[in-house]
Amino acid sequence: MNAIERLTKLVPPPLHPFDATDDEHFDSVEAMLGLRLPTDFKQTTRLYGTGCWQEFWYLLNPNTPNPYLNFIVQSQCLQPKAWSALDSERMIRDQVRAEYPHRIFPEPGGILPWATTDNGGRFFWLTAGSPNQWPTIYYADRAPDFHVYNMTSAELLYGAVSGDVPIFAGAFGSNYEYGCFDAFVSKKY
Repeated sequence: MNAIERLTKLVPPPLHPFDATDDEHFDSVEAMLGLRLPTDFKQTTRLYGTGCWQEFWYLLNPNTPNPYLNFIVQSQCLQPKAWSALDSERMIRDQVRAEYPHRIFPEPGGILPWATTDNGGRFFWLTAGSPNQWPTIYYADRAPDFHVYNMTSAELLYGAVSGDVPIFAGAFGSNYEYGCFDAFVSKKY
């Protein structure tokens, strides 16, 4: 059983997900970015749409009108009307830490955002190699410390929800109940 199958068994997707997208829309997003996206990320976004995982974190969705959760907006490069996750990383690199540890998309192999948390945590793919094997870089906050997860976004999502990979153990505390069927709340933002 793959990560998507395990995830949908643990947390059934909504019958009518908000801001659900389709293959055609993802094709245009990929054309705009000039790279293919991981298959499991596209599947997860199609199945669940926009919403909140574990009352704490959000997958970026190219179809949501919310600019803070919109994959396209957050992957932009210095657009005049919006400040993106990548713009923030560039500012950190250029103005705060000259020895920033990653390239930033659209640089070859640069980080590309795919999820965010309520407290400023950021999930990025390291876009080197096959998209279906991109590792995730996770910054829990604006500190320079990060963690690398060598698993797909769906594997990491399943691991976080099931408790197999307790990414947020510090934020949730020891009483948090993992593996709940309602770990995702479909929501229009």
